[in-house]
Amino acid sequence: MRSLYINYETLRRNDSALIVRNGNHQVKYLVNGRWGNQLGKITVNSLYGDELLAINQLTAGKIQRFEITCDHHQISTFRRVLNNYDHPLYLKKLHWLIWGNQRQLKYRAFELHRPVMKTQITPTVPKLLEIRVNRQADEPIVCGVIALLNYWALLDEQLLNPDLTKLFRQNHQNELA
Repeated sequence: MRSLYINYETLRRNDSALIVRNGNHQVKYLVNGRWGNQLGKITVNSLYGDELLAINQLTAGKIQRFEITCDHHQISTFRRVLNNYDHPLYLKKLHWLIWGNQRQLKYRAFELHRPVMKTQITPTVPKLLEIRVNRQADEPIVCGVIALLNYWALLDEQLLNPDLTKLFRQNHQNELA
């Protein structure tokens, strides 16, 4: 299992660009984009700027639909029902089931019976989100999905804590659905 790391503070600020590093602190991927609106798009790029993956939001509203594309070919789709945070996410075509605790950013993903990834916050300073991925080919997909899951976790916190609304809107430059 290979480990990747994202700075926890960058995740909590919901920056539109996330740097994903390996265990040797080398940059492996750059996740960037705008999410939360119908034209939302997340891209996962290599260190050299090549687009490895794109997650496009196709619809806004109560049931949001997304597609994952690689080299302009659809590799999966998934849906999310608004305000339904505790249900697992199912990526069709890939047959991935992802679930976990959004407040602690602890997730697990399985493809049928094969573990795909799991995440946890490291106790080190600075805090990092550790993403353990079984196959290197799955890393771009996992990084893109983690960006979306983090965004939804921050929306959930905003709904539970109205004081965060002002801070969230100041720091969040993406349009909300």
